[in-house]
Amino acid sequence: MVIIRSGVEFWPGVVAAVATVSISANMGLVPISRRIMDLVPLAMISYAGYEAACIFRDGCFGPVSAIGLRPPGLTTTMLPTGWLMAAAVALAAIGVRALATRGYSP
Repeated sequence: MVIIRSGVEFWPGVVAAVATVSISANMGLVPISRRIMDLVPLAMISYAGYEAACIFRDGCFGPVSAIGLRPPGLTTTMLPTGWLMAAAVALAAIGVRALATRGYSP
């Protein structure tokens, strides 16, 4: 899924996570594959939370739809793409975590 919008507020968190994984791997504390396997579902849930919070930053509104949200000042209803993205990513995170707990390789 690709959502294009302006702003870079999400990417500093991604950079911090990559730096944390790299530093802990270089220090020999935890193998990098294990660290990534543990962090991926959490990162996905964090991203789902970011997308679900779209209502507070006016980023939910997608195409005109019969169901959805009505932005302030408009009379048309728009599909909440941010909430749909949040639901899809959260479900994918649950699936990734389930695969990890069943012993699939990182």
